[in-house]
Amino acid sequence: MDNLVMFKGSRDGITIILDQEASFKEVTESFLTKLKDGEKFFKGAKTTIKFQGRNLSEVEKDTLIGLLGNQQVLDVSFLHEFENKKETNLNELNTTEIIEKDKPKARKTIASSILNMNEKVSPTYFHYGILRSGQEINFDGSVIIIGDVNPGAVVKAKDNIIVLGYLKGIAQAGINNHHKKSIIIAYGLIPMQLVIQGRIAKLATFENSNIKSHNMPQIAYVLKERIYVDEIDFKTIQNMLE
Repeated sequence: MDNLVMFKGSRDGITIILDQEASFKEVTESFLTKLKDGEKFFKGAKTTIKFQGRNLSEVEKDTLIGLLGNQQVLDVSFLHEFENKKETNLNELNTTEIIEKDKPKARKTIASSILNMNEKVSPTYFHYGILRSGQEINFDGSVIIIGDVNPGAVVKAKDNIIVLGYLKGIAQAGINNHHKKSIIIAYGLIPMQLVIQGRIAKLATFENSNIKSHNMPQIAYVLKERIYVDEIDFKTIQNMLE
């Protein structure tokens, strides 16, 4: 079982090679053992992770990412390169992949609708895990956070911000970007401050919004120089992208 999962480090990150003949249960057991053995190495690390060696279903990918999350690997880009062994530059990718968690199915569908439109996609930075008070992400593209953004945490992006969790900190999207419509999506929008393309959302924006519950995906966007917040559906996304 020792050779079912192998870790190879490079200047681009860590490649995890998975045995294609063994059962997925055996692979995950070996994977978890390797993670525990290298806990000191992985704990708190910020790195790019690539999986190779076998085709993985969405559930299997989610399982492996969850195991990584439990080991405190904060930044994960999940790229399955089973057939194409060529090194991949994240900035050259035309599409990105959202990891589906135990949240409403609409979340993945809507996020994918945005990110899989090749002519509109931008370089994307992934952060896996909770963004805590005092931490900041600043990226010249879009940012996807798989986890909550706590009060006191800051997220800045030239394009869009998508939070697969609660947004309770500060989010600034569309920084120095006046040519495209920028949006902020979160499972729950309860921000300390929300800015889109230089426009600051007022408290009344959230008090007077059409949000019935903070327990469903929401979108913040600019329309006629004002920021609006709505419960999210596919029609809303289409209107934002037209």
